[in-house]
Amino acid sequence: MWNKRVIAAAIGEKGVRYGNAHQMPRIFLVLVDVCKAEFCDLSSGGCVVAYRASSRSFRLLERFISYAETVREILPGLGIGIAECRAPVRYRLFRRPRFRLKAQVDISREMEEQVLARVQDSQTYRDDFRRFQFA
Repeated sequence: MWNKRVIAAAIGEKGVRYGNAHQMPRIFLVLVDVCKAEFCDLSSGGCVVAYRASSRSFRLLERFISYAETVREILPGLGIGIAECRAPVRYRLFRRPRFRLKAQVDISREMEEQVLARVQDSQTYRDDFRRFQFA
């Protein structure tokens, strides 16, 4: 296991906690599937995804953010948050269809809470994304 630079993003509705009273919109799951996240977690605050910092991951994260902004037309109260951390990354060897390594990112609970808090804050995710991309 190695500690690598990881960028986490989250989406959720501002002021809404998902659970018994509120059901999470299915569009969140579609968004995660389309954007090929290396880590995904559904929590009461929303949906959290994470990517290792690489040029490919930044393209996928850019796609995630642009799709989330499109979802905002359906859900006007949608908040987007983004944060950076160092997290353990494990690599596993898969045999099908050919041998290849696949990264598995595990972010901490504190990191999840931090990125979910940014969903509720002022929406400066575009500035944060540019800062993380060129760091």
